[in-house]
Amino acid sequence: MSEEKKKVLVLLLASASVLLSIAYLYFQKPAAKSVAEKKEEKNQKPSRFRIDLTIINGKTLQNFQPKVDEGSTILDFMEDLRQKDELKYEITKYSYGNIIESINTVENNKQLGMSWKLYINNNLSEELIDKTKVDRDNKYKWIYEKDTQK
Repeated sequence: MSEEKKKVLVLLLASASVLLSIAYLYFQKPAAKSVAEKKEEKNQKPSRFRIDLTIINGKTLQNFQPKVDEGSTILDFMEDLRQKDELKYEITKYSYGNIIESINTVENNKQLGMSWKLYINNNLSEELIDKTKVDRDNKYKWIYEKDTQK
């Protein structure tokens, strides 16, 4: 066999070997996950935790400690309480977000200048309820109070 034919044969065998290796890797089943990989994956899943929610309407005070998922919003956990018949509320949906109109049948009253306000760690929240993410370290209060002029 001539030197030229040997080179072509070696090149063809090398190419076939590379193609077979690529095909094997492509169609190979994924390797079993290690214990460390499984633990890391578990840690990335949303966890449930309790938050403190207080609703104050004049003399009425209600306390809740609903379990919520990491990444939930105020609206998410209020909806969870509503589905359990622990809380009633009404919202108005706008293109920019949702606004609370009433909690447990106590409605915002424009004539009296009274409305529901959300406080997070005793600070008035400026965020909309469907945009505000809950945090396990925060305390939440809905307070029915007089509107203030800015």
